[in-house]
Amino acid sequence: MVHSKILSTYLTSFYSNIIIIMYILFLFGSL
Repeated sequence: MVHSKILSTYLTSFYSNIIIIMYILFLFGSL
């Protein structure tokens, strides 16, 4: 199904963005 592939791609990018945001917040928090 096309919809599930789009959904999985969206979730993957969503979680990778969360990891990047958490990493940036950790860097600013340690300053």
